[in-house]
Amino acid sequence: GLLMVGGYLSFAGIEGKARYHDTPVETALPVTVSSHDDRVECPEGIQPVVTEPGHPVLDGVPHDWPPLLGYNRLAAKSATQVLVRCGADPLLTVCSHGAGRSAAFASDCAPHWCPPGFMVWPGYNPLWGNLLRWLCD
Repeated sequence: GLLMVGGYLSFAGIEGKARYHDTPVETALPVTVSSHDDRVECPEGIQPVVTEPGHPVLDGVPHDWPPLLGYNRLAAKSATQVLVRCGADPLLTVCSHGAGRSAAFASDCAPHWCPPGFMVWPGYNPLWGNLLRWLCD
């Protein structure tokens, strides 16, 4: 399984310096990566919205998520399941790739974009545990 988590130097990142566009990593991901700066800053907070509540990755994860402070803007590939969105943009995506599975979480899993309220949210630990188990199945 492959999991990529967002941040300033993830996906395209600040000024496009992460440079995952057009790489084997991008090929395996459920999203396409921009060739330029893909950061979306939301200091006022942006509310994630669950779009696939029945998916095993979201089992036991509360439907109401706390706000995030930003994310990397990605585009879901055609065979991708978008489990959670921020506005029109995919936040959590999953897919099959070859004999395995792949996932992309477009925000941080810790501060800067992931505020303390997100990390103490009751869904935080179940989300990451479910995601890692799903990727390993």
